[in-house]
Amino acid sequence: MPTCRCGSSAVETDNALGHLVCQSCGEVLEQNAIVSEVTFTEGGGGQASADGFFISKNSARASSKGGPGGIGRLGAANGAVPESREQTIANGHRRIAQIGHQMRMSGRQIEQAQRYFNLAIVQNFTKGRKSNSVAAACLYIICRIEKTSHMLIDFSEHLRMNLYSLGTTFVRLVHTLNIKDIPLVDPMLYIVRFASRLEFEDKAPNVIKDATKLVSRLDRDWIVRGRKPAGICAACLYIAARMNGFTRSVTEIVEIVKICESTLRHRLAEFKQTPSSALSVDDFQNLMLESSQDPPSFLRKKRNLEEEDKAIGEGGLTAVQLAARAAESKPSEDGDIKGKRFAGRGGYNEFDGEEVDVDPEAEAAADAMQEALKTEEFREIAKIAGINMYAYDEDLSFLDDDLEVNGCLLTEEEVDIKKLFWEAENKDWERAKLATDAANANKPLSKKPRKKREPSSGGSGPAGSAHEAGLNFIASKPSLSKKINYDMIDSLFNEDPSAPDGVGYDSVKTGNYAAGSVTGFGLVGYGN
Repeated sequence: MPTCRCGSSAVETDNALGHLVCQSCGEVLEQNAIVSEVTFTEGGGGQASADGFFISKNSARASSKGGPGGIGRLGAANGAVPESREQTIANGHRRIAQIGHQMRMSGRQIEQAQRYFNLAIVQNFTKGRKSNSVAAACLYIICRIEKTSHMLIDFSEHLRMNLYSLGTTFVRLVHTLNIKDIPLVDPMLYIVRFASRLEFEDKAPNVIKDATKLVSRLDRDWIVRGRKPAGICAACLYIAARMNGFTRSVTEIVEIVKICESTLRHRLAEFKQTPSSALSVDDFQNLMLESSQDPPSFLRKKRNLEEEDKAIGEGGLTAVQLAARAAESKPSEDGDIKGKRFAGRGGYNEFDGEEVDVDPEAEAAADAMQEALKTEEFREIAKIAGINMYAYDEDLSFLDDDLEVNGCLLTEEEVDIKKLFWEAENKDWERAKLATDAANANKPLSKKPRKKREPSSGGSGPAGSAHEAGLNFIASKPSLSKKINYDMIDSLFNEDPSAPDGVGYDSVKTGNYAAGSVTGFGLVGYGN
């Protein structure tokens, strides 16, 4: 029991105001005290509501529900409507939990994915995107970081979404959140998962061990780099199954690993080119070659160059193909050789296939001379001496034996072949052009007749009288109104004595024009 400084222990507590007051001296011992008691207020309809405010875990401010200052009506399921951001976060967390449990992910991984979803909300990443794709991308980020056996295609099939659109969402989310510690996918993560579905029974550990060793071997031979992990797993499981006496067809492995047959055949063909493919089963299981194979792209390029060299030796390449190879081996701006076949100025002869010995001193002197010619000092000396550094000899006879120049020139046979190709590609255009030329040739040349300009209504000059001016105005605008009697207007200024009664100037002056009025309705109140 609290006591006052005056020594009195008579203290009164005001729960409504949260004050603690001494009854002896009147000192306020506590003010605005927060109590854990729950109080209720009865409304006008007999309904009870709890007093106070509610602050959720993800909200930025307190929200009142039920009534003024009330948390909510007793027994009511709903209170006030939450904020839009809170509702989006709640829906995203709920969707992440649903997908995570269905994909057999742990609760800790689901909570981590929900934190990434909160960061995506802060960055406004969810605007314009489906909540399922963002939730799946957050879960896949955790799968990559935790190195689980989940694949992106698993989320795509579960949500029935396009794999490439989901992958695009994942990549953009990683860039938006600036996540830099996502490791590359290791094919060994999926070996156990796929092997358990291929039903290897008691020999499953042996198959997994051989498949894992095959993945390590392919990695050392540069086959894993740049390839999808599913294709590597499929090839390793196919070979490991054969090594342990299982005959699994290509179709069975393709259906489980979810790749196409051509991908599996390409990986098997690349493994066939490695030295490890020539080993027996016992040697492969007990030995590990220390040497590594070159990348498949490098071997493919090397094989193509060897075939071209063989064709050159047999005279099978045309001049155009020789010119193309010479253009690929031209030096670049920084002095390096673009083609991989040259080692220096005279290192390797492209067409002879012979090594050319170059004196190092002479090569160094030539390099020094080239550098001296590029200096500004030498240019100034050449300018004073009147030497044109860009002058060239007009005698170009030395180019007659140049293989690169000769390769650019087409023979008569090649010209005819190129002409046939061009005519075959552009035959539709030629037919249309011939038809257009023939139509233009048969069409007589005729000039278009000049359109005569119609004279304007006011071009006859000023009117001589008011009658003539009125007629000209009516002629310029013939349809002023359908309720006007234009014949009567023509006779307004008619002063002919022979005109009938009621028509003419006199009738206008006397106002007797009920029967022959301008509008045709007559004058009300004027009559005979």
